[in-house]
Amino acid sequence: MELEIYHNSTNQQLFYEFSQRYGVKDPKIPAVFLADVAMIAEDEIEELLEPTIQRIIDSDYTIAPPEPVPGGDNTTGSVGPGPSKDLTIAMVIGASLADSINPCAISVMVFLLMFMSNLGDRKKVLYVGVAYIVAVFLVYFIAGLGLLTFLHSTSMTRAVYYIAASLSIALGLINIKDFFLMGRKSDEKATLAIPESRKPLIKKYIEKASIPAAIVLGIVVSLFELPCTGGVYLAILSLLSNSMTMWEGIPYLALYNAIFVLPLGIILGVFYRGTTADKLNTWRLEKRRWLRLLLGVVMMAIGGIMLYEVL
Repeated sequence: MELEIYHNSTNQQLFYEFSQRYGVKDPKIPAVFLADVAMIAEDEIEELLEPTIQRIIDSDYTIAPPEPVPGGDNTTGSVGPGPSKDLTIAMVIGASLADSINPCAISVMVFLLMFMSNLGDRKKVLYVGVAYIVAVFLVYFIAGLGLLTFLHSTSMTRAVYYIAASLSIALGLINIKDFFLMGRKSDEKATLAIPESRKPLIKKYIEKASIPAAIVLGIVVSLFELPCTGGVYLAILSLLSNSMTMWEGIPYLALYNAIFVLPLGIILGVFYRGTTADKLNTWRLEKRRWLRLLLGVVMMAIGGIMLYEVL
């Protein structure tokens, strides 16, 4: 019997229960569970399938599957290596709240408002700002959907999970380091930021001050700001791929990105209601160190929880 596990949570749960029963430490697909043998990935299947079938045919008795191992009934609700679904959802919300105040997207939003404030047309500012926010949301959502599809289809799920957790911790430490260095030197630049070489291109689209330019700006910024947020995003995508099926993960991916762009919407709303762009920029400069610290702490916490749950 062949079972598909990417889009079927019942089959996915069954796959990991069988993996635990057979003592498989690194579940991968394709996998064949036959009698008392687990064959994981194509090389093992090619090597062991025929001899195992022949052994069953030649034997005078039925070879039963192994007995369940103690604690191996997978009662936590998780369908893969990593936290349970409830914990994953909580981490998705917590991570998106921290990631939503990332300095990169906020800085570009404030610079866009500062330039457009001289135009005197607040409705145009609103339309351009909304176009920028929607573009950022869509690019991040589509990129996340692509990565989530890849993580569900790869046979290196556990390896990617460890990489994502370790990367989250490493980038968290870098953000915390930036917090302390930027406090001692007023001109100290953040390690994780949009590359200086890309800023002229961003400035070019800011100065166009149109809806099409704002859409392009949202796409460009989303791609260039990955050094700011890529670690925590990959960690969350790894959690989703290990805790739920593809279709179950999509609503949480949408929720993550909606929270991610929420501060941009708040900044736009505050500006539209009368707060000057200069005041918003002053706030940004005053709080940027603390935003780095918060993001760093959350990234380390996510990575630590991910590793704790599987070690």
